[in-house]
Amino acid sequence: MQATFPHKLKVGIIMGGVSSEKEVSLESGRNIFNKIDRTKYEPLPIFMDSKASLWEIPIKLLMRNCTKDIEEDLHEEAIHIPYEELTSRAEFIYIGLHGKYGEDGCLQGLLEFLKIPYTGSGVLGSALGMDKYTCRKILEFSGIDVPKTLPVSRRQWVPENSADVLIRIEKELGFPCVVKPTREGCSTAVKKVTSSAGIASALEDAFSWDNIALIE
Repeated sequence: MQATFPHKLKVGIIMGGVSSEKEVSLESGRNIFNKIDRTKYEPLPIFMDSKASLWEIPIKLLMRNCTKDIEEDLHEEAIHIPYEELTSRAEFIYIGLHGKYGEDGCLQGLLEFLKIPYTGSGVLGSALGMDKYTCRKILEFSGIDVPKTLPVSRRQWVPENSADVLIRIEKELGFPCVVKPTREGCSTAVKKVTSSAGIASALEDAFSWDNIALIE
């Protein structure tokens, strides 16, 4: 009589990505891969490169020091995975991405479309949680105290409008204030500004990560 073995769920672990937190994501992915229960699951390390393409990577790439080192050898040593082929590679996705695409509802929406179950919050919860301004408005509407906040878009911050924006900041918030991208994580581009003279550089830094900055 031939022995039968229980089915092991194929778990794709997606790590890397395009955000400022991709190195942290790589560490998360490695930890998940190393700690997952192999009596129940068959882990598949999947690396998202800086252009948001997916690759099945071998262990020797997974152990590289940083995402840049991995990207250098993807075409020679990894297998490209078109998004539509994820269903044939994995039955479940463990999202190890941090920040953009991983925590903002983008990947969640794609996985919902492909009908692949995944870890973490759903599309709406992820999108709202990543957008600090929208999240603040919901909390405020629910009766929870939040800091006074002023969103400023890249389109608003132009030479002909900058003086008006500065007046609004001084009138509605005052100094010191904190400037940050609306949809970034891990304290990326967060600046404390003590006077109007520091607003321009802080906003430009925030705009390098997002089209909308949050001043509070």
